[in-house]
Amino acid sequence: MSAKSTKDLEVCISKGDATVITSNPTGATSAKPCVVTVTNSAAEGEMIFITGMGMPSIDGKWWVVASPTGTELTLLGSDTTDDVFADDGANIDRIAAADMECLCLSSLTLNVDEPGTISVATFCDPSATIASAVQAAGTLSFAGFVNILDSDYAELLLAAEDGIERIMRIMLPSNGYLVAPMTFAQIIWDLPIDGAVGYTGTAVLSTKMVHQF
Repeated sequence: MSAKSTKDLEVCISKGDATVITSNPTGATSAKPCVVTVTNSAAEGEMIFITGMGMPSIDGKWWVVASPTGTELTLLGSDTTDDVFADDGANIDRIAAADMECLCLSSLTLNVDEPGTISVATFCDPSATIASAVQAAGTLSFAGFVNILDSDYAELLLAAEDGIERIMRIMLPSNGYLVAPMTFAQIIWDLPIDGAVGYTGTAVLSTKMVHQF
């Protein structure tokens, strides 16, 4: 096994004013990966959200488009070998590459929450607990340096203010993508006595981060 460097890693989020493009899927293969046929083409790396296709493996999730051929889109990392396409109000929402803002961050850390517990203590067993049925997906901590001329800094400020859910797509060099929807919670500024003006921030994941490759 050989490790891969983070050099050329790319972190992008959907813009708050992104235009969602609607496509109507007309079919999908039962395969690994799944190839979806739509009414209009998409580009490599675009993000799509699928609903109503009767395929639990891909419905209700965000996917990265890979190797598009005309109106046939490969869903990177998908596996629909046990699913069969059934149009139940099938719909695809797309976010074009131009509506993704790539961030120049200095660090990025995924924090996965520990499973919660619920106390079921009794006099016989005061420490008894059971696992909580509701578990948070986790948070993302990030840091960077302030430059008001950078469009990514402005987008992060907007994200922390408007509370609109954004899609993060992390391209791992030669290792696919990490994908998750999230809401940016805050930006905090770091003002050292001697050094660069920086910021740190936190985003709350709506679902667990998924590795698509």
